[in-house]
Amino acid sequence: MSDLVIGVDVGTGSARAGVFDLAGKRLGSATRNIKTWTYNGGDFVEQSSENIWRSCSEAVKEALGDIAKDRVVGISFDATCSLVVLDSSGEPLSVSDEQDSANERNIIVWMDHRSEQEARAVNEKGHSALNTVGGVISPEMEIPKIMWLSKHKPACARGKLFDLADYLTWRASGVNVRSLCTLVCKWNLDADSNGARWNDDFLASVGLSSLRAQCDIGGEFKAPGSELGTLTQKASSDLGLSTTVKVGVGIIDAHAGGIGCVGASQHPMEGRLALIAGTSACHMCSTEQPCFAKGVWGPYWGAMVPGYYLNEGGISAAGQLLDFLVQNHAAYAQIPADQNDYAYLNNHLATMGPSVALLARHVHVDPDFRGNRAPLADPSRLGSVVGLSCDNSMDALAVLYLAAVQSIAYQTRHIVDQLVDSGRAPITEVLITGGLAKNPVFVQTVADALHVNVVLPEEEEAVMLGAAVLGATGAGKFKDVETAMAAMTRPGSTIKPDASLAAFHDAKYACYRKLSAAQSELRGLMGAHGASESSILVVQTNLAGTYRSLGRLEDCIRTQGDVYSGTLKLYGEESRETLGDACNYANALCGLKRYAEARSLLRKTIPVARRVLGENHDLTLRMRWIYAMALYEDSAASLDDLHEAVTTLEETERTARRVMGGTHPLTMGIEGALREAWALLRAHETPPAGDK
Repeated sequence: MSDLVIGVDVGTGSARAGVFDLAGKRLGSATRNIKTWTYNGGDFVEQSSENIWRSCSEAVKEALGDIAKDRVVGISFDATCSLVVLDSSGEPLSVSDEQDSANERNIIVWMDHRSEQEARAVNEKGHSALNTVGGVISPEMEIPKIMWLSKHKPACARGKLFDLADYLTWRASGVNVRSLCTLVCKWNLDADSNGARWNDDFLASVGLSSLRAQCDIGGEFKAPGSELGTLTQKASSDLGLSTTVKVGVGIIDAHAGGIGCVGASQHPMEGRLALIAGTSACHMCSTEQPCFAKGVWGPYWGAMVPGYYLNEGGISAAGQLLDFLVQNHAAYAQIPADQNDYAYLNNHLATMGPSVALLARHVHVDPDFRGNRAPLADPSRLGSVVGLSCDNSMDALAVLYLAAVQSIAYQTRHIVDQLVDSGRAPITEVLITGGLAKNPVFVQTVADALHVNVVLPEEEEAVMLGAAVLGATGAGKFKDVETAMAAMTRPGSTIKPDASLAAFHDAKYACYRKLSAAQSELRGLMGAHGASESSILVVQTNLAGTYRSLGRLEDCIRTQGDVYSGTLKLYGEESRETLGDACNYANALCGLKRYAEARSLLRKTIPVARRVLGENHDLTLRMRWIYAMALYEDSAASLDDLHEAVTTLEETERTARRVMGGTHPLTMGIEGALREAWALLRAHETPPAGDK
């Protein structure tokens, strides 16, 4: 009987394999550790593709155990979004800045931050390709890493480059097809319902115009779970499986966790948020229409569930943050070595008072100890703790740990708020998987802080299960991934929010936002001392956004004006960065009804945008939209002003519809503004009743 599938999950520290039946029941699993090299203060993190493949093979064989290998029909892989470098013949090529004559260290791990300078350079270009990464590319993505390699190790950009999940499916099947998930999410591949394609203009803008000619970065793309073919003879031998086993297109590990748990919900797809919380945390949610949210990655077409757009938020240090704060506290040595650190601390908190959450009411943590992935999208941010004393007891450690847990929940809420404010439907249920899903204090805190139910999937190893779902779909056992999800995933326990704590968490969330704003403000005050002008502008931009979200609009406008002036001075009037900041400044001015100033600014900058970027560029369209709003929203608008607003919006709407389509949020926003402008024009032209 051929009725089993295997999911292989390659995380940061280990490779894990699980054998599942077609109802999602796990029959066996095994884990092998992965070797990692870290140096230069943690900014350089490297692994070995040979070591990872060997770990995967050993884990699969052990997970299979006494199960007949002929029962296995499909396999797929998920992995971290790490960059694998091979030479043109497919052999490992070292990426290391240290001695590595054996070419063993050929993977730049996802958390490696060696390419922060390259990421800043991409962001300063402000290409429209950044619209699908929240406007800001991260050094954790592949394009900045490839730019670093091109500069420092050019031979590494002339062979084959893979995202790790794609490398593993290629190694298994011998078929060089890349996953839409990996390339859309981490390589800036353009994709929509009409297909996928490389954006050569974007690659050229960041100095990689010859990359596709010199290097194999993929030319064929398929959705996760698509069939690739069967195992090669070598792979079947390595894995201990039959050559008849089919390989499904793989996926990024966090996205596999999304597949492994969102199917366990009965809520509409758009109401579900998958939170994959381990060393880091990823937030996955799907929509039928694209949602563009500043500082949040996506919308990515088909990157997790085929047929849906995906938005992805994240926290670079979640479990890692808890480990750091707990293990560096003076009282940490008091935790018995034979007990789990967090089970011990949770039990200790329960002895300290009847309402655990309130114990941390005066301790506040900004969790950006490894930068902010979302929604501020600033890898240079740092963490902080407010409310410490000289107390180094176990009580103090437990409260600090609790405050850090709460900060992760509040940053999750911040990401959700950013998405909802950008037009997506509210989140009605959170599904959690990963290591932190086993921590009851963390799970309850997420439910309480977001005021929604949290569901834990029945299968604890939801990431492995997600990879198995893709293996089952690739083997043809289900017609599509969504059907496989429904058949193989089920809800486990449901954790309801404590309504009595709603006001407390609302108040502490407000403190979290103020603490985040304070960091930006302090960095702004000190930025002139030793920092580059571009770094100062990044800090000021984040500060302006924080002021806006806190309702401090006067401070927002003042800071946004400083950003525009600084960008104009640094890059000149024709820079995409300058034009973008002019647009943001004009929008902020409209928010405070300072319409004349907004119009004056846009009358100077729109002609530059049209000349430099072109009529079809999304920024040009957005600037014309805001200009029209500054005309018709002004209570002192004349008839001529209203006619000009309508004419501008009609032209802009036609262009947006032709270039972006009628369902694009920008097109829909311009259409809404056009309806408002027409209504005001008609009202202005219609004389009051009784007039002759």
